[in-house]
Amino acid sequence: MFAKDIKGFTVLEMMIIVILIGIIGIAVIPSVGMVRKQEVRKLAKEMCLDLTTQRMRAMTAGKMTGSSSYGFELVEDLESGHYYSYELTPSFDTASGQVRKVNKDNSNNIHITMEALHIKTFAEEVPLREVIHTVYFDNYGSMLKIDEFSTQEIEELTIKLTYDLAETKIVFNGVTGYYSID
Repeated sequence: MFAKDIKGFTVLEMMIIVILIGIIGIAVIPSVGMVRKQEVRKLAKEMCLDLTTQRMRAMTAGKMTGSSSYGFELVEDLESGHYYSYELTPSFDTASGQVRKVNKDNSNNIHITMEALHIKTFAEEVPLREVIHTVYFDNYGSMLKIDEFSTQEIEELTIKLTYDLAETKIVFNGVTGYYSID
């Protein structure tokens, strides 16, 4: 009359399962942050290689033709106004180049900012630091900021890559071509 084959979980079994799921969840959360940090560092290395390649292309083309300029330009997302990708241009008078997508999945998670420290001129008391979006390399390998008013040599270029809390900074020397990734 009484059924002895009752199937189901006891309260103790359910509590053990909930505790195990919690422990697994706690172990996974820090690894997500590490994945983001690694993704940003990988991108920083790719950007440094692209900057170095553009510098070498400008120097090589300059030896062959006498003058050249290869660019590195951040591409603005028109909806948000942020920069999520960059373009490698063969010359400052050529509008089209090779666009490198930073966010391969089009998620726009990694933000890019670029800041230049200009070489001090006689008119300036201190070197000028400003946010820029485009740099060029001349046939001597020097990094330049060219706008409608002037051409300024850049001593140091700082690029910050941010993905949530993960941030990586590239410091690229505009004179020597050396770089560091922090």
